[in-house]
Amino acid sequence: MFGGFPARGVLLFTSTVNESLPMRTATFLSFALSFTPRALALGILSLGAGIACAQQLAEIESPDNATPMPAATEQHAQVLAARESYLRTIAELEAQHGTYGVELSEAYVGLGTTLRALGEPDAAVAAFDKALQAVRVGYGLNDLRQLPVLRELRTTQEIRQDWEAVHSANYLIFHIAARAGDASLRVNSLRELGRWIRRANAERLVSSFDANVGDLLTLFDNEIARLEALPDYPGRNLHLASLYLDMATTELAEAKRKYELPISDFQMPGLGENPTTTTQTCFSGVDRSGRPITVCNAPVVIPNMNYYLGPNAQKDQEIRAHLVDVEQTVLKAFHNLEAGTDASAEEAELRAEMQRLAGEFNAFVEENRDQSTPLR
Repeated sequence: MFGGFPARGVLLFTSTVNESLPMRTATFLSFALSFTPRALALGILSLGAGIACAQQLAEIESPDNATPMPAATEQHAQVLAARESYLRTIAELEAQHGTYGVELSEAYVGLGTTLRALGEPDAAVAAFDKALQAVRVGYGLNDLRQLPVLRELRTTQEIRQDWEAVHSANYLIFHIAARAGDASLRVNSLRELGRWIRRANAERLVSSFDANVGDLLTLFDNEIARLEALPDYPGRNLHLASLYLDMATTELAEAKRKYELPISDFQMPGLGENPTTTTQTCFSGVDRSGRPITVCNAPVVIPNMNYYLGPNAQKDQEIRAHLVDVEQTVLKAFHNLEAGTDASAEEAELRAEMQRLAGEFNAFVEENRDQSTPLR
């Protein structure tokens, strides 16, 4: 049990990783976090005129508005007029300045959001692609002005359920953000990527090779090591805490996923590839004349216990390792938050996330542990 800081919060761990105890979830770790709640600040994001058009069209197409009212018809006409306006603007800009520039990119983004609102996601994707091209030609492949375009493109690809394209967009957003000098942008983009990979892995939206949790954890490790090597700067502890919490969330998700897998998925070379084995008993002695002889019984086919016990032990070990990592990374996040000096909405949000994660961890262990063995 570890005592926290009374003025900031209390952190309690109860853990026994006892290899000899029977178990269903492969661990006897439990920890509880109790924190003083602080007010959360909610950010409000303005998505611009194109999104406003989308919201207007959504109201028009609502089941409650199956019979269009005159006002709804007028709103739809405004969306159509916006599309034509963007098309005229694009034509004028391309005639004057060619096929690149920020203004042209913004016009294509407006066109894309309007087309998406009109239920034309394929055409919207084409518009966003041209918006990206307009930025890249003028400012390079790693220019930050691509990020809002990529986020709109990602949203549209989600509507189309083109998960490979969503996957590529998330990686590209992180790739560009990682080359910027903005630490918050870099960390937040990595966290976005982490949320996507966990979702893609859980819902099998892309292959396990693409949505590789091991690669994601390596990204977190590398980014944490990079931040820890930097001189201290405002917000550094919050950045580290957020990454540690994302690591813990990823580890817990993996523990849950592996718990649901059949034992056969853990069959590995050396753990007993065949369900049966053949054994034969032989006896040595001498005959009546004193000559040595060996007499063997007929071969007997028996169950290969390693075939059954080996994969189970492997599953047990892997789940246990994930849960131990959850405990360790949450503790590191806690220490980074306690090291901060100024309370903020972001810190309060991270503490709430930590408490949620601790509750989820404890519920998983409590639900799946061997009920005959008390947790200590």
